[in-house]
Amino acid sequence: MINRKLKIIVVIFLGIVGVILVMNQQHVVKNNNIKEEKRGSNDTDSLRYQTTYRGKTYQKSAPVYLPEDYHSSNKKYNVLILMHGWSMTDEDFTAGRADDKAPIIADLMKNEKTPFIVVTPTYYPNRSFVTNSWDDDRPLNERFSKVEVTEVLKAIKAKYRVYDSRDHYAFAGFSMGSVTTWDVLENQLDKFRYFQMMASGYDGDMVALRQRLQQSDLSFDATISAGSNDSTIYGARDSARSLQEFKNVRLFTDRGGEHNLPSAMRQLKYGMTYFFK
Repeated sequence: MINRKLKIIVVIFLGIVGVILVMNQQHVVKNNNIKEEKRGSNDTDSLRYQTTYRGKTYQKSAPVYLPEDYHSSNKKYNVLILMHGWSMTDEDFTAGRADDKAPIIADLMKNEKTPFIVVTPTYYPNRSFVTNSWDDDRPLNERFSKVEVTEVLKAIKAKYRVYDSRDHYAFAGFSMGSVTTWDVLENQLDKFRYFQMMASGYDGDMVALRQRLQQSDLSFDATISAGSNDSTIYGARDSARSLQEFKNVRLFTDRGGEHNLPSAMRQLKYGMTYFFK
């Protein structure tokens, strides 16, 4: 009788231990999931500003990557404004995408000797402007380059320890964000010195753009890039060839790269080596 009771007690004890271990494992998995969902959150801030489009005012915010030593130093920082592509969001470069295992900005900055602030706004007034056609983005790209980018710059300079000179500002973009970057080169050369156009060529009047750049006394640096398996490589090559007379314009081909975020981040990693030099 005593042995039977002892066996029952042992079984109950082992059962309790098993339940505790399972609950603990579930807790660990849950915490790991939370950590993955918040990837990059320790490095990011939020920039708030407002803009008016077609008579309506929009309250907007943009994710901001801050270097690890930003809050522990008093120094000023260089700034990159990084623009997403069609249907993408302003968080894709700072938090990543569920369907893309691409490195995020925080990953690219790990080995950067002089890390800089990265602001990732959106040219969409809000998500209702995302349509099934990337052609619908084109007017928004141009508008951002002429109007909203100056509002973003004003907000950056008001909130962060940054420089005022164009020598400390870069603009880069992927796909339709690259189209936006070409527009910024055309319309805001007095505010940015460094550019990277990822996965697009220039879709405007190249003769007029060349004349404008030739007549300007402002120097600039531009990396034009695309994946070798991305159809945009042809436009990128043509545009780079058209601007080859300018000293600091180069073409970079991401070997095996396609029209996606992993390739864009590899291209950006290359382009970063020319920023703020």
